[in-house]
Amino acid sequence: MLYMEQIGLRELRHHTGEYLRRAEAGERIAVTDHGRVVAEIGPPTEDASSLRDQLIVNGELLRGRGGPFPEPLPPTTGTPLSEVLRQMREDERW
Repeated sequence: MLYMEQIGLRELRHHTGEYLRRAEAGERIAVTDHGRVVAEIGPPTEDASSLRDQLIVNGELLRGRGGPFPEPLPPTTGTPLSEVLRQMREDERW
């Protein structure tokens, strides 16, 4: 088994950028909470797109059928909804 540096949560919180750079460079680091390993950070083990493709091939994930999100609707003209609601509520009171 290879040696893996262990750091506490506080150390990670204060030096996150440093540990992420080290992980990007290939180093694996164990993160501990009160002496117990709770996570490991390191380089990704598999490309996310290849994992997605494998899940699709296995039938565990369905590829989206739609395109990108539609453009937002243009602003409407007329009485604002807040005013319509105010009038409706006022009518209910009497």
